[in-house]
Amino acid sequence: MKFSSLRRLLIAVLLSTSLALLAWGAIPLRAGSISHTLTRQEMSLSTPSAEPGIPSPALPEERLLNLTWPATLRQGEESGYVVLTLEVAENELVIPTLSTAGEGSVEEPLSIPNIYATHNVMAEARLDLAGLSVAPDALVSLSLRPGETVDFRWNLHATETGTYRGTVWLYLRYLPLDGSPESRDALKAIDIEIEVVNFLGIGGPAARLIGLLGVIACGLFGFSDLVNGLRWVRKRIGRKRLHAAH
Repeated sequence: MKFSSLRRLLIAVLLSTSLALLAWGAIPLRAGSISHTLTRQEMSLSTPSAEPGIPSPALPEERLLNLTWPATLRQGEESGYVVLTLEVAENELVIPTLSTAGEGSVEEPLSIPNIYATHNVMAEARLDLAGLSVAPDALVSLSLRPGETVDFRWNLHATETGTYRGTVWLYLRYLPLDGSPESRDALKAIDIEIEVVNFLGIGGPAARLIGLLGVIACGLFGFSDLVNGLRWVRKRIGRKRLHAAH
């Protein structure tokens, strides 16, 4: 094999490998998501009301819980996020009713006290995920106000490949405005699973860097070969069209 032919072959192999590394390091990977509607009953005080027959105070609207996470994460990646969002549900105006027992029973509107009138409400969340670096790694508290959305976000960093399982915990903390003792309820515990992968032993940031350097090297040392190759391809296509016309 002539030196020029071998050189072109090596450049073609380097270019294809570099493009493959760039593509693998840039394409979106598999993601996981869960959505769940939290009812007013779920977001009410666990302690019974002091007055018989009156329901415990609750949030005045239902909430939509959305959780997203990277089901697959590249090794060494620093842009993997777990995001938990609590937003007002579309069916927030559904009025709870109470059905009276007996013949000719009717449903009557059920008056649930608005917890915001007597408490400050805090949404708290924590991500437990052994084996991966998680930031923040402590309990995060955010004020939950009527009609407002709250977002929790955790950044992940993986140094080793493997499958990692964890849990996202969501709590509501109620702080009485009259200075009474506060209370805290566990609202949800959602299990997630994340697979950390690499490409032939190369992590995400390294794959992008090596791929970029490889493309630059091909451009610097093989530009003339690439131009000649494109010319050859154009000639072959032109000949085929000429034969087809005749």
